[in-house]
Amino acid sequence: MGSSNTGTSLLELILLWGNRKFSTEIV
Repeated sequence: MGSSNTGTSLLELILLWGNRKFSTEIV
């Protein structure tokens, strides 16, 4: 988790959202 870097947090959120969407599409 990047507290100092906002970009890291944003990227993590996008990755998490993408992973959820991808998982939902498969299932």
